[in-house]
Amino acid sequence: MFRRLFRTVRGRYVLIISFLVKTGLKPRDKNMNILFVCTGNTCRSPIIEGLLKGMYPKFNVKSFGIYANKEKVSKNAVLALKQEGIDISDKISAPLDLNALLNADLVITVSEGHKEYLKSLGAKK
Repeated sequence: MFRRLFRTVRGRYVLIISFLVKTGLKPRDKNMNILFVCTGNTCRSPIIEGLLKGMYPKFNVKSFGIYANKEKVSKNAVLALKQEGIDISDKISAPLDLNALLNADLVITVSEGHKEYLKSLGAKK
């Protein structure tokens, strides 16, 4: 499953999904708030948001960008997920929401730089 998508994005999301599976997340778990953070929220984090929403529909999964400007997600992101039967064409990039950050059960950043930025805002871990 998602084999073509992983080739499209060079396997970067395999690690995130493997991490989530290893943490014991199961579709029956409810009300978990998972947040993904990247730079513009137009490609990487919307892809993983779409994947996770498909895998764990009971979770509240959101993605944000540190420098997001409320733009449509990239056409390549939409096409990559469309091949897997997931539609993110209506996703608009969202600037980082500090309230969502504070209420998240799990925050995953796309890079170390994003993690360091969140730490500079006072985020723990």
